[in-house]
Amino acid sequence: MEFRLVRFEDLTDVDMADWHRLRESRDLYANPFFDPGFAGVVASIRDNVRVGIVRDAGEMVCAWPLHVSLDRFARPIGAPFSDHHGPLFKEGVQLQGRDLVRGLGLMGASFNGLMDVDQRFADVTFSRDGACIIDVSSGADAYFDWQRTTFPKHAKKMRRLRRKAEREIGELTFTFDDPDEAALEQVFEWKAAQYAETGRHNVLAPDWTRAMMKKLLRYKSAGLSGIFHTLRVGDRLVAGEFNIMSPSVIHAWIPAYDAEFASFTPGMILSDHIIREGADRGVRTLDFGVDAWHYKKYYTTYQLPLSEGTAWANAPVASMRFGLETMWRKVEAAPLGPPARLAGKIRRRFDLIRAVEPTMTGRLKGMACALRRPAPPSAPPPETGNA
Repeated sequence: MEFRLVRFEDLTDVDMADWHRLRESRDLYANPFFDPGFAGVVASIRDNVRVGIVRDAGEMVCAWPLHVSLDRFARPIGAPFSDHHGPLFKEGVQLQGRDLVRGLGLMGASFNGLMDVDQRFADVTFSRDGACIIDVSSGADAYFDWQRTTFPKHAKKMRRLRRKAEREIGELTFTFDDPDEAALEQVFEWKAAQYAETGRHNVLAPDWTRAMMKKLLRYKSAGLSGIFHTLRVGDRLVAGEFNIMSPSVIHAWIPAYDAEFASFTPGMILSDHIIREGADRGVRTLDFGVDAWHYKKYYTTYQLPLSEGTAWANAPVASMRFGLETMWRKVEAAPLGPPARLAGKIRRRFDLIRAVEPTMTGRLKGMACALRRPAPPSAPPPETGNA
């Protein structure tokens, strides 16, 4: 096998065509995060994007977009926003995760939303979670009939809240694929306020993150589109959600709403509109990501397993870092109660900061802030989406 690790802009036309064919060969990669266009948008903003290409007898059998640091440690492309990620493999190819890391000359590669149905990274996986998937392949009416039958109290509550909202604040207007960048900026500001209130790191603060969102908003291709949805009363924005989509999948991403209207659950009302309109446009699934099961359970028809871990190469420095990570993870898994939970929160917070802050100054500020005000154990998650 031939292994190459190259800058995105150095990919040839043949590489790009083969990457598209590889994605289209398996329904597993229908999520828009796996489209080469997503890596291309990120590469136009971040200078450390690399793509691992593996060919066997000239045929591309793997494509893996990554962020690669100077010490050759890799993180998922677009991290921490890439809720689903990982290498795209030709079905049946015999190549395990650590062999791929070594072949590409990497010291190691972390993952926390890895699509690993072939179990190529099973030996380096520390934990697993499930993305909440909404199946609308039979149409919106069939889906909402299922929801009303399965969760009748929730369905009744949502009907009541919609009527109450329109009675007390006015008629709600939904727009699918709203091009209003000023409204998108307002959603970012609401989201930043939410992060501040809950003690979470503001992942939208670095310049590159908003630049990526705005570039994706204007990006429209056969396999990937940025798409912004809004809910308004008259000219006033009540809620907004920025998603990415492929022809068959909408991935919920950045949601926020005006806190003045929180009692009407505008985020959930907006989600209902997105589900119905998406299904009417031919979307087969909506991906709500992980976390926030307290409300996502009312929408989820099944969960898609995702893995978290780190694949290390067999090098002295990598072995040392592998040992340290293993010890830390053992503390998290130990029956120690609060200390174990705290160890997990510290690791996740610092991993997020390292991923989203490209400069040492930003990382140091983020870590200092985290130490001063860690996220409370019961910090409320967003109503929908993953960021």
